[in-house]
Amino acid sequence: MIHIRFHSVYGSTKYYAEALAQAVGALSIEALDVPIPSDGLPVVILSPVHGPSIAGIKVAQRYHETHPIALVAVGMTLLDVAQKRDQMRSSAPEDCARFYLPGRLDYSQLNPAHRAAMTSLVAFLKAKPLKNANDKSIIVGYNKTVDHVDVDKLKPVIQWAHSAAS
Repeated sequence: MIHIRFHSVYGSTKYYAEALAQAVGALSIEALDVPIPSDGLPVVILSPVHGPSIAGIKVAQRYHETHPIALVAVGMTLLDVAQKRDQMRSSAPEDCARFYLPGRLDYSQLNPAHRAAMTSLVAFLKAKPLKNANDKSIIVGYNKTVDHVDVDKLKPVIQWAHSAAS
């Protein structure tokens, strides 16, 4: 058995958390602040990437000394770019496993602050003289529904959970 905690804003993190729970026979709890029992069992924490912020890191910092921890960041950065960049490397505890999953972004569901942030980001990226693949992906997806959710990408997380629980 493992513990699964997650925070989801627009739904893709919740989708992954529920798929993970089903795959490993665990319960997923949609709250990062619900205490984790002191049983030493592995914990998988899923949260979205919001700019430089990944909320699950704070939970990992609180529990990594008493539980094996896997952090899962769900975002819109191209998967290979996210894995290479490894945004959690500098702020997550060293002993935590780190995974990145592709998310979903539906502009019609964005709250005004997130929509304004994306509008500013896209304007900035359009003005860049040299655009990388990730920049181009963000520009092309602007004001559209972009769905890169892929439950098969959970396989390494599932493998980690089984390994950590045995």
